[in-house]
Amino acid sequence: MPTSTIPDADRALEAATSLLKSPTSRREKGVEADLRNLVQAYQLQPEIGHPVPDTDREADLFIPELRLVIEAKRVGQADVPEGDLATRTGEEETPQEQLEDYVEHLIAHDRSLLAFDGASPDRPWTGIVTDGHVWHAWEWTHSDRPRRSRLFLDRQARSPKELIRIVEPFLTGTIVGKPWIPDDPRPIVEDDLTELHTIYRELPQRASRETQTKTSLWLDMLRVSNMEPAEQARSHLFVVHSFLVALARGVIHTLTHPEADPDPQRILGDGFVAWIIQTTPGRAWANHFLGTIHSHEWRKRQGDVLRPLYEAFVEPRDRKVFGEFYTPDWLAELIVTEVLDDAWCAHAASQALQSIRKNRELRRTGVLDPACGSGTFLYHAAKRLLACPAVSKLAKPRQAAVVTRLVQGIDIHPVAIEIARATLLRALPAPPPDGRASLRIYQGDSLLTQRDLKNADTLSLLWEAKGTIRIETPKGAEILLPHSFASQPNFHEDLRRMVELAQDAAKPPLDADILASVPARDRPALQACHEAFRRIIAAEGNSVWTWYLHNVTGPYRISESKIDRIVANPPWVRMAEIQDVTRKRAMEDFADKVLGIWTGGKQAPHFDIASLFLKRTRELYLHKPSTDPAGWLVKKAAMSAGSWQAFREWREPIAGQTFDLQAVQPFGGGDARRPCILLDRIPATRVGGEAPTINVSITPGARRPKQSNTLRDANPSLRFVAASEPPPAAPSGYLGLNKRPLVRQGATIVPQVLCYIAATAPASSEQSVTITTWRSSKAPWSSVPPQQGTIPKHWIQSLLRSSELLPFAFSTPAPRVIIPMSTIGGLHADPVAEANFWGDLEAVWQEYRPTGNRSPETLLERLDYNASLSRQLPLPETDAMTQVMHPASGDIMRGARVIPGRAIADSSTYRYNTQTPEEAAYLAALLNAEALREAFLQSRRSGRHFHAHPWVRVPIPKFDPGNQRHLRLAALTEQAENVVASWLDENLPDTPAKAPSQPALSRRIRGALQAAGIMSAIDAEARRVLPDHTTATDATQLFDQPE
Repeated sequence: MPTSTIPDADRALEAATSLLKSPTSRREKGVEADLRNLVQAYQLQPEIGHPVPDTDREADLFIPELRLVIEAKRVGQADVPEGDLATRTGEEETPQEQLEDYVEHLIAHDRSLLAFDGASPDRPWTGIVTDGHVWHAWEWTHSDRPRRSRLFLDRQARSPKELIRIVEPFLTGTIVGKPWIPDDPRPIVEDDLTELHTIYRELPQRASRETQTKTSLWLDMLRVSNMEPAEQARSHLFVVHSFLVALARGVIHTLTHPEADPDPQRILGDGFVAWIIQTTPGRAWANHFLGTIHSHEWRKRQGDVLRPLYEAFVEPRDRKVFGEFYTPDWLAELIVTEVLDDAWCAHAASQALQSIRKNRELRRTGVLDPACGSGTFLYHAAKRLLACPAVSKLAKPRQAAVVTRLVQGIDIHPVAIEIARATLLRALPAPPPDGRASLRIYQGDSLLTQRDLKNADTLSLLWEAKGTIRIETPKGAEILLPHSFASQPNFHEDLRRMVELAQDAAKPPLDADILASVPARDRPALQACHEAFRRIIAAEGNSVWTWYLHNVTGPYRISESKIDRIVANPPWVRMAEIQDVTRKRAMEDFADKVLGIWTGGKQAPHFDIASLFLKRTRELYLHKPSTDPAGWLVKKAAMSAGSWQAFREWREPIAGQTFDLQAVQPFGGGDARRPCILLDRIPATRVGGEAPTINVSITPGARRPKQSNTLRDANPSLRFVAASEPPPAAPSGYLGLNKRPLVRQGATIVPQVLCYIAATAPASSEQSVTITTWRSSKAPWSSVPPQQGTIPKHWIQSLLRSSELLPFAFSTPAPRVIIPMSTIGGLHADPVAEANFWGDLEAVWQEYRPTGNRSPETLLERLDYNASLSRQLPLPETDAMTQVMHPASGDIMRGARVIPGRAIADSSTYRYNTQTPEEAAYLAALLNAEALREAFLQSRRSGRHFHAHPWVRVPIPKFDPGNQRHLRLAALTEQAENVVASWLDENLPDTPAKAPSQPALSRRIRGALQAAGIMSAIDAEARRVLPDHTTATDATQLFDQPE
């Protein structure tokens, strides 16, 4: 670019003017913003706050294609870059030393990737320190031992044009490599996805028939996860998955062949994505799309840019179907570091090198992620091995060969597995010896459920039959692969050749060397398999079978060769979330009859597939299942929930430390907020000696780590503390004669579109009202439009839910619902007789209701399931606040008194009707006591639900009106109620939609009560009433952190 030509001269002049006019009070961020504008005026996209490799530091501006690093300083802080500025400002190093550290690490990282890049341009690296007024520049050679030379110091410009002349030589000239893919690549590729949908819809009939086989195989591979997309969403999801696989394969090609133009036939010619290149529009699309991918640098960008693309283009509801919660980088690195110790890394590297030298399959050694998702664990396992001295001293191609022998992955998801391959490649210092075929990452069923269930055809795609692996095609044809053929080292290449021979119209015989790869006794079976391929390809098409068989047999091959370490984030799917009844029953049988960890009864809906996954994969893949180490990321429910009880009993002999991550919330909101790490057969090394549980929390004043942070970056924000022994469990004074809690759960008033009232209007009768219902947000009810009709006025009732339950109060207004009550206050025996509209609602219920054996047959039965509604009726006629309520779930217990006759209690709450208002006030004080927070948390039997457990496991004494401490607690509740009522009047907006969330309101209310001295007074009394169950509370967790 000629120096006199600036693509956006006006923007450059504006930025230079702003820099020169910066006042002495201007901070570093302001200078940085102007520098960014100046760089962008040259059509360059600087990396802002770029993480410096192998450090916990960030470079202010980094322009990789120019090898330029700019360090911005506050005005007046760049005057003495090489002298005594560190002493003057209290810094540990001068700006020049800081910049040199950045540049040298960037050079080292860049040169570590030369095995991919080939010849590297000679353009030197440049570093600049400036506050906008004063400029200093140095140059470093691009070499293993960079040599620094000074370009200039104390350069100052008298005008904006002179400043531009100073910086322009650094912003022009020879470009190094390709532009980096942006942090958010969506704008570059999202139009291509739209076009691919159009191509799929307009497929000609012939291509559409051939695509059906690929679609069926794709769907079969999703079904074995025990979940599948809804029928109406399949075509859309098939195209999205095809798009993402094409993207991942394009990235893999760019990583392994950076100088070779992409060939759509070679990249997309196998697997279910092959439909894309069957037509002229599809081939044109592939050429353009793969060219776009190839024009960018994907490897040098730190962090996972492929995972966000998947999360952006696949709807959250479709990701939830597969229990997908992808692991943050720092968390995966933490687990990998714990499981892959130094001694193992050295031993594993030695075993891998021996297998390479002897050209034989590696057995009994390696690390597996049996639910590898986008490959985050695989990436960090590779990095851990590459840092081992036994590996790092090898030539880079040999390092890649060692890692690809040891690091193995399986996932059921056809998109995730392609992304995982690209992710592992990004960790390698050189292309693996056999390219993509070197990667031991397979799409398939990690559970191999067909081995053990007679009727498991709905669960898996293959099973063993008399020395063969039996696979059934979508049209019912049978493929019988000999075990010995699938287990030999050259399986993938020999399988490809066998399929190519089978599609040859001349019908050539199977090559002799392929037959010789198996023992003589298996050669007739291999010949029969070859003949079966001829028939199947003729009937069902080609371009998919090599990919398909290589993948579905991969888990079997790993189970035969074994590994000795597992790291995984298994699927988080509760049994209640599996909608297909046949598959649900099959999984129950598998957990019960095969694994022996099924927990039935009331716990059955909460049984988590992850528990089944942990036991099964240990038994299948570990060389020594009773002693080999593993690390798992699962829901916190695994620590105490009843649905995990049988699993905990099985795991007890191998259990190591548990890391409780609830306070860190690495996945954000919802049930995923409460994970933990289970370590198997790993001695305690981090903190707390032999403490069985480590609580991980955020260091006070620090921010929660970002998903892409390294463990080094995240560590300053994390606090590891040995968990204290839980308080002793003992019953409260609120159990009945049967030793069961006296508290009762509210009614489940759903679906909202049939029960919740959005608007009312006058009706023809004064005793009636016309109502319009809410729209439901959950399928299938979300497809039902709001209903409108006339009901008796006394059917309208307020509903008390946990989402409105605050400490010592309910926020208003409460939602209104339809409760078909008789004139005497109970449930109406025949609601249609009083309101025809109920018949309309019942008809909708019958059309959309669940079909399970236990599903209520009528809408009224749904509302009164387990008599949870009729037990509340008739509503008592009283004005006394004699009912106390608390949430069924949450992270911080809270409670409030209410008048029992004013509303219906929802199933998200528990309620207890007391004898006196004072007793209700006493209980409300204890439920809100900060000092009892930990005791209530420890009482839970799952990761999130209180239910009635606090009344069974926390010994709250029965209220005694003669006990002064009890009375003081009751009086403190009255004070708290007054403070909260005043606070809500002053702070709650008039429009409910603008009100803060319940957690935010609760946090602020606790802060107001603390400021008033009420919370500390309640805590003092609570410690006297329950001295063994109260703890000191970190106020910042209550008032500053989300619940």
